[in-house]
Amino acid sequence: MKITLPEDVKNIISTLQEAGYEAYAVGGCVRDSILGNEPADWDITTSAVPFDVKKLFRRTVDTGLKHGTVTVLMDKTGYEVTTYRIDGEYEDGRHPKEVTFTRELKEDLRRRDFTINAMAYNDDTGVVDLFGGMEDLEKKVIRCVGEPKERFSEDALRMLRAIRFAARLDFTIEEKTLDAIKDLAPTLSKVSAERIQAELNKLLISGRPDDLRVAWETGLTSVFFPEFDLCMNTPQNNPHHCYNVGEHLLHSMKEAPDTLTIRLAMMLHDICKPQCRTTDEKGVDHFHGHAAKSRDAARTILRRLKYDNDTIYTVCKLVEFHDYHIATSDMDDDPEGIEISIRKLLHKLGPELFPDLTEVMRADVLAQSLYEREEKLDDLRNMQAHYEKIMERGDCLGLKELAVTGQDLIRAGMKPGRQMGETLNAMLKEVLEHPSMNDKAALFQRFHIHAAKVLILGVLPLLLAMSMLLTACGSMNGPSGGEAGSGTDTVTESEAIAGSETDIATESQATAESSTDETVNPAGSGEGSQTDANGSTADKQDATAGESGEAENKKAETKENTVAATYSVKSYPPGTYDSADTAVILEVNVKKSYISLMNRKAGKEYTLTYDGTTCFFDPSGLAMSAAQLKAGLIVDVTFIKEARRLNTLQISQSAWELVNPETFDIQPGAIVIGKDSYSYSDQTVFLDEKGKKTTALNIDLVDQLTFRGIDNTVYAVCVNKGHGYLSLKNDEYFIGGWIEVGSSLIQKITKDMVVAVPEGTHTVSITNGDIGGTKQILIRSGESLELDIGDLKGEETVSGTVIFTVEPSEASLYIDGSKVDYSLPISLEYGIHQMIARCSGYVTITQYIRVDQPSVGISVELEEELVDDTDQTGSEEKPDVSSNDKPVSGNDAQTTDFKVTVDAPTGAEVYVDGNYIGIAPVSFKKVAGSHVITLRQTGYVSRNYTIQIDSEAKDVNYSFPAMSTVSSND
Repeated sequence: MKITLPEDVKNIISTLQEAGYEAYAVGGCVRDSILGNEPADWDITTSAVPFDVKKLFRRTVDTGLKHGTVTVLMDKTGYEVTTYRIDGEYEDGRHPKEVTFTRELKEDLRRRDFTINAMAYNDDTGVVDLFGGMEDLEKKVIRCVGEPKERFSEDALRMLRAIRFAARLDFTIEEKTLDAIKDLAPTLSKVSAERIQAELNKLLISGRPDDLRVAWETGLTSVFFPEFDLCMNTPQNNPHHCYNVGEHLLHSMKEAPDTLTIRLAMMLHDICKPQCRTTDEKGVDHFHGHAAKSRDAARTILRRLKYDNDTIYTVCKLVEFHDYHIATSDMDDDPEGIEISIRKLLHKLGPELFPDLTEVMRADVLAQSLYEREEKLDDLRNMQAHYEKIMERGDCLGLKELAVTGQDLIRAGMKPGRQMGETLNAMLKEVLEHPSMNDKAALFQRFHIHAAKVLILGVLPLLLAMSMLLTACGSMNGPSGGEAGSGTDTVTESEAIAGSETDIATESQATAESSTDETVNPAGSGEGSQTDANGSTADKQDATAGESGEAENKKAETKENTVAATYSVKSYPPGTYDSADTAVILEVNVKKSYISLMNRKAGKEYTLTYDGTTCFFDPSGLAMSAAQLKAGLIVDVTFIKEARRLNTLQISQSAWELVNPETFDIQPGAIVIGKDSYSYSDQTVFLDEKGKKTTALNIDLVDQLTFRGIDNTVYAVCVNKGHGYLSLKNDEYFIGGWIEVGSSLIQKITKDMVVAVPEGTHTVSITNGDIGGTKQILIRSGESLELDIGDLKGEETVSGTVIFTVEPSEASLYIDGSKVDYSLPISLEYGIHQMIARCSGYVTITQYIRVDQPSVGISVELEEELVDDTDQTGSEEKPDVSSNDKPVSGNDAQTTDFKVTVDAPTGAEVYVDGNYIGIAPVSFKKVAGSHVITLRQTGYVSRNYTIQIDSEAKDVNYSFPAMSTVSSND
């Protein structure tokens, strides 16, 4: 039989053959090719030992030398090349204690799990089938190679894999193999939940998810899913059902689409029916409350099997509402009643999950008896049709779409608190039943929200009279007797914002104003008068007051003086405004009663004054004071544009905040926080510890930061704790040794090195063989410290015993670049050592450890990567091909042929990681990673910047700020 091999695979096999070795494609790729399926990956087996393989190929990764595996990189694809081997004794039910390399292909194929996975192929020999794999493919049989109990004792997960392969390929399991599974089922308890989950997922999305029944029949589910066993023994004596609970779950999975979350929901939707079962006097079973209890049990089961939070949330929502029945066939004459029920469901469920819920409901119905089946399916079709109408109309389904907000209620006179929440929820309930009521004026009228407005409007003439009296006094007293005029620049910027992003008076204000024939002129109208209820006109301001105020402002020399004179010459009643904005706070001056802000989109800066009538609120709508505000907060503000007077300020409900995340990376145009990526722009505000504006160049990975943003955009980055820089003096005896700064830094010592260190007091440990010692340092933010280590003396070489606990237990561990057997205690010299832990399917850990006592225990737990749906049969595990086994020193960098250029400041000496490069403008070779740029120039204060250089195939330019002279206060 001829199999078409990929060109890369052909080249690897031919290269090995030309060097005198045997080589074959092996395992799942051969099986899938014979079946006419596209292999997920290609594995190669060879008589060449790993060292010989590494000599034959230019790019290799040592992914499993102990087990004979080397990954050969062809372009950007990795192919595992594994030496023929014989496995030794299995002690952990997962990996052999040792392996022996062999020259016999037969011995290598003999150790594999199933006959269909124990075939090899190359173009010269064709298919090598020594154990009847081709025959089993023809018979559609899953059969172990050799003795099944031996294979399953080697790796207990193979029992669940046998069921998964049978389900995926539509095969049956050979009788002797099936009997061995029944006998050894309890040993599955040795296997981690993560590995069981991966096999279960593949089974569930296969064409035969109901083969979970085989796992129950063999006893496997009693190990990882005992709740299901109880369901298989619980009848459903009810006209709506024809199966017991367990069989109903199995049939519903088969009726559902092959989406993992939907199949999981079907597996779990009735999981608590056994606990909820009651039988009435007629012998009919009922299961009241089973949906809610099944939701809670589903959460427990999914967590036990290590599912991610998103999957758990989705599945639990579908389980909770799977029994939400709307009898549309009985409501043909009441379509509005149907839509009310659907809107209420969408509010609780979330509209995005409704299509999945209807699939769950449909599968549930098809797994029941024929009793009223067509009526139930008709109900589902009607629900879908009404759902589409609701979504097309854009009906309000939650508080976000409600026409009335908390701010609207505050402006109407309602105090933040419980009453406000109850009012909003009552309004939402009204709108869910009557979508046309989602109108601010209609809701205000329906809920009688007018008393506060009447009170305000009732005293409005009095307020206006008082305002005109105060204005007259201000005119007589001149600038010192009142605050007049405004800062021209700030007003212009504020107007630009108001013109592009703000609203002119709210609907509720317009209603209130029109009801009394009173009008407050919007900013920029040019009108200086108001018309009262009787139609009379009163002058709002004396022109001479505005002129004198403007003259006084021109004399102001500081920002405080300017801001203090920003009140408009016009008078506005408290609670009125004509502009609104979402902005970032730049400064809060409680003493001078002003707040500086920057529009989050346009980047325009402006300043607003506040007084006793200004209201401040936290995100929940609770009152707060201006003193509680701080720079970097994202806020929603309303204000009088012309007067630059702040009306209300609330910390934005739409904003999120991440404080001191463990990992972040500020890249050009993107900020990666943990595993999530966010955008940012030139308008993003960067603030140092003192709340002063800074730039991303002044931020280091060791800093503690607060990120604030809206949706997927970061608008403010605030430094909570910054960094300084540390260099070493008289360090010639320590080059090549290690430096450890508190818990923040462990790094090899290089000549003239400069490292970023968090501000604060640290203990510095220096070691190099038998030389070493410790020192205390104080690092101040933005400053450099040169540490003299010439007085450190040699110490006697001492070793300690380290006991490692590594999860998962099959992970490989490397100390200082050499692989170690961590099943036994390891002796390491006192000092710093590099540790690398890696395992297939997990994120590789590279970190440094300190040994400073006779005996120490170190626990290492690897974080699981996302599991893909590939058959890993050529080799039992897929090691990480993105890394290598060589120790990392300093930056784990990738060198390119591109350049980094420092354009400015011109004339400064440029050092990169302590190495002199030249006089700016100057270029150096691009090396991806984190680097410290040092700028020095006679007569100027030296500066350090930490930069992150990407690995993209392009040149990079940096222009740093001008340096300060020595005499300046830098």
